[in-house]
Amino acid sequence: MFYNIEVAINFVKENWETFWLVGVIMVSAITVLIGILKPILFDKIKIKALRKTCLAFSNVGLCFLGNAILFFANNLNFDLYFHSSFTTAIVSILWYWLYENTLLRDLIHKIGSVVLNKLKGGKITKKDQEEIVKEVKTIVAEVKKENKKTQKVVKTDKELKNL
Repeated sequence: MFYNIEVAINFVKENWETFWLVGVIMVSAITVLIGILKPILFDKIKIKALRKTCLAFSNVGLCFLGNAILFFANNLNFDLYFHSSFTTAIVSILWYWLYENTLLRDLIHKIGSVVLNKLKGGKITKKDQEEIVKEVKTIVAEVKKENKKTQKVVKTDKELKNL
């Protein structure tokens, strides 16, 4: 049987550290898995809208699959399975949107290539370090720019001010 929302929220409050850690790992793993599957499977779909739809549904499907594996592996009661899966799906969708529509993608790809190079026995070069720092600075500048735009919109809204 399903718990009500209050029971689920209390359960999350009591175990938030575990949920946060497992959630970060699961969402990251799903993003990596989709990144691996994209050139193998999804890039063969010629219609862009269909490809994006398949990517989105596979993201959600992998969230449900990942949660099922987590619940089985830890012998958890499946009463909270749907709550957990929906939450993971929402976070995964939001993360993937940020990943695709900001400079995070470039930064993560750069860090990933440096890590893979290191795992292969290579060394992290000064150039790699400088490129990562450059990516981080670019992201910070973009966030500041967007923040200024948002503040400008808020400051010029006279109707909101007159409330």
